[in-house]
Amino acid sequence: MENLALFFFFILLLLSAFLLPSSSHQYNALFNFGDSMSDTGNVRIGRLPYGMTFFGRATGRCSDGRLVIDFIAQDLGFPLLPPSNERESNFSKGANFAWVAATVLGFDFFNERGLSKGLWVNASIYIQVDRFEKLLPSICGSTQGACSVSFILQLDVHSELAP
Repeated sequence: MENLALFFFFILLLLSAFLLPSSSHQYNALFNFGDSMSDTGNVRIGRLPYGMTFFGRATGRCSDGRLVIDFIAQDLGFPLLPPSNERESNFSKGANFAWVAATVLGFDFFNERGLSKGLWVNASIYIQVDRFEKLLPSICGSTQGACSVSFILQLDVHSELAP
């Protein structure tokens, strides 16, 4: 029941973002959370065909071209989002926290029930948000009130993130 309520909350957030007048869409940065459907390289796959369709080279993505988050970023005037674990990146315009095989529930949930055998990455939505919260002070400055954050969530119904 809690997952269903959370799902509808995020759907309302998504709808409100697109139903507001376009003049209100003035964002300074874009941050993405998700799984393989939007991972831009947090889990590196460094060989072709991954990247060949759009980029013409191996990109580390689990896709041979652009992802939905790439189109959203470009439409809002942002560069393609760098993976959050990329140390040399400038995250002032945003970052991508999505990881292949990410789940909504934490690794402990699956481990306690003996269901963790097939899980090979601990990057649940909770872990992603925690990493985002740790990155935020370096982008906004040291004061808590320096940032105003608006969220738009994209959920793929075929995803491990869908309830």
